[in-house]
Amino acid sequence: MSLSYLARKWRTSNLLKTVVTGTGLALGIRVLGVGLGYALEIILARLLGPGDYGVYSLVIAWITLAALFAPLGLHHAVVRFIPEYIAQEDGARLRGVIYGSGGVTVALGIVIAALGSGALLLAARKIVIPGLPAWMLGLWLLPVFALLRLILSIAVSLRRVVTAFGPPLVGAPLLILLFLAVATLLGIPLAALVAVAAAGLARIITLLWQALLLKRGGLPIPARGAPRFEMRLWLAVGLPLMFFDLFSIILRRADLLMVGALMTPADAGIYGAALKTTGQTIFLLTSVNAVIAPMLSSMHAKQNKAGLQRLLYLAAHISFWPALLFVAALTLFSNFILGLFGPAFVAARTPMIILGVGQLFNAATGVVVSLLIVTGNHNTATKVFGVSAALYILAAYVGITLWGLTGAAAATALIMALWNIWLAGLAWKRLGLHTSIIAAMRALPGMLKSGRAAAP
Repeated sequence: MSLSYLARKWRTSNLLKTVVTGTGLALGIRVLGVGLGYALEIILARLLGPGDYGVYSLVIAWITLAALFAPLGLHHAVVRFIPEYIAQEDGARLRGVIYGSGGVTVALGIVIAALGSGALLLAARKIVIPGLPAWMLGLWLLPVFALLRLILSIAVSLRRVVTAFGPPLVGAPLLILLFLAVATLLGIPLAALVAVAAAGLARIITLLWQALLLKRGGLPIPARGAPRFEMRLWLAVGLPLMFFDLFSIILRRADLLMVGALMTPADAGIYGAALKTTGQTIFLLTSVNAVIAPMLSSMHAKQNKAGLQRLLYLAAHISFWPALLFVAALTLFSNFILGLFGPAFVAARTPMIILGVGQLFNAATGVVVSLLIVTGNHNTATKVFGVSAALYILAAYVGITLWGLTGAAAATALIMALWNIWLAGLAWKRLGLHTSIIAAMRALPGMLKSGRAAAP
């Protein structure tokens, strides 16, 4: 395959241009955000120590989980309906789904925060809760967490990659670092409460920033008449996906939450360092998803199966190979990487390597989750995630009880492989589409041969 052929292919392939250019923009933001976010975690771990860092990690993890319930899945509904309403030039429904989902998220977020606060205060009368003030503050930040998730989905649906990822991935870590520096200068002792407060204030500013950018950018079609609300339709799509999100978060965070429940906050802090490090393995997959999800929806609506398959093959290649290199680097330099958090965190070396291998299955199946959602197979995906989440909780409990942090990582990697392979099989069975890197590799020679034959 010559360089001249690649150049011709680039000039003539709108699909390749769109995906690579859009992914490159999202990737550039995410690379910067990943670097800043990871540096922030290292600084927090060193400033707080394993105990307070563990409390901070657990508060953020639990609030992220609880915040899923506030939008009632409408952050998925906007991804489904915003591109459709734009294509139909239906400004009334477009504004309706945006304003309606925002109102539901704020109202329910406040209710959940109030109920959670009451339950936490009742529990504190019977048991000692380490870092109780940090937990209380975290609960009242829940509506902000929920709105940030919704606004990101809205911005992605409008194909505004910078608005979607710039403020939360780049702006928020910088703001947190700034607030921590101010606290240090003022002589405020750094503890879990201060870290949660800094994270919350940064997210509030980020939320206002994103909202302003969306308002200034306007909507792609003119507003005609009052917003039209079809909440029943939107919730019919969103509610099943709320449970999908719940199971998804369990599959990503149950190990950390159970380590915090069955072991100590310090153990949770040490394990959290490994979890956050290996979580960066699929940052490219996330960037690809941001660009491809609306394209998948559009191609499915047009019944362009051939285009869908080409897109899925491309996504698999872009996602998997960098992930493989990243995991190899983590394995080779594990002691050094974990040592950045502090000497105590090197104990997570073996769990980190196991978690990295598990993340490769995420990257190897490409955008299979997005594919199933936009093609109306979200209920099937939810069932797979539900069964996997139940198995995961059991496996994590057994693993932690018998082998501690290593057992938690082994359970995570095992279940991650299970649900990814399962969903990839369902995508082929239900849709006749391949999403895995194995299928993409098998198809590559034929695609290149066809491309050469078509090239001028």
